[in-house]
Amino acid sequence: NFVKSKIKWNGNYGKFAQYGVRKAYMDKSGNDADINLLVTSMLRSVGVDANPVLISTRDNGIPLFPTRKGFNYVICSVRKDNNYLFIDATDQYGTGNILPFRVLNWQGRLIEENGVSSWVDVMPKNKSTETTFLNAKINEDFSITGKVAKNFTSYSAYGYRAKYNNMSEEDHIKSLEDEKGDIEISELNVENKDEISEAVKLSYEYELLDGADEIGDKVYFTPMLFFATKENPFKLDERIYPIDYVLPFKDSFIVNVMIPEGYVVESLPDAGAMEFKGSQVKFLYFVKANGSYLQLRIDLEVNNPIILPADYKDYKDFYSKIIEKQTEQVVLSKA
Repeated sequence: NFVKSKIKWNGNYGKFAQYGVRKAYMDKSGNDADINLLVTSMLRSVGVDANPVLISTRDNGIPLFPTRKGFNYVICSVRKDNNYLFIDATDQYGTGNILPFRVLNWQGRLIEENGVSSWVDVMPKNKSTETTFLNAKINEDFSITGKVAKNFTSYSAYGYRAKYNNMSEEDHIKSLEDEKGDIEISELNVENKDEISEAVKLSYEYELLDGADEIGDKVYFTPMLFFATKENPFKLDERIYPIDYVLPFKDSFIVNVMIPEGYVVESLPDAGAMEFKGSQVKFLYFVKANGSYLQLRIDLEVNNPIILPADYKDYKDFYSKIIEKQTEQVVLSKA
């Protein structure tokens, strides 16, 4: 944090310092190597086992063997026993083992003081989570009002901060409303925007005018409302390159819907669970009626973020089934 406050990254990549750490410190600007070699030096000065790690950024490709031309970036590593903590002080929202997406590229080359080098895996091991709590009330005019609360951890929190922290509240709300139908969001609140070691907590209230349809004496709606994915992003018939989610993650939705007075549940989507390729990707859908409330739980868990081209068609079909389940409708009828 001290280095972040003193030197701003100038946007340049390099496996060598651009100015040297002393000049970068005095001028308050430098490339990735200026900044992260300074971090390494500072940690070494107080007895920490810190070493630089050469990286090939995602847009630079993957080096299959150690070569100076194969790397274009430097981060810092701290070792304790057989565990590593990776640091990149170029990024405002990065912290220990939360690296910018640009450097998450399989592995890096650890350079030790004695000249020995070795491969180290820089990819995240723990899942990033995004948990959504959605409360909804279907009103007499079939508009839907309620509140959303979201928790973002790890890289999900990092991505949220990078996208929204520099937005005005008005633009933030507009972005949240985008592609969610006829919705109006209000009472936006964000906690831990700048406490980068903490989870981001977001909440807002909403009014949705097109979330339920009255046809005859029945009401139809999708319980995920505006969070349901309506279109499969995987449109190609074949792929040459893998699908790369970058890191493992889990998205969870916990939904409570208040059924309007005078109506009962006529039909619900079937609960179920699906897995892709031995739990590489898992999907859970659970819904039940409980008195005047409808309760829904959905989990999408990606344990292996790389889907190989040979598995693309199967994964495309798998994802289509996820969308079908998310968009299945609940039917209410008059009591």
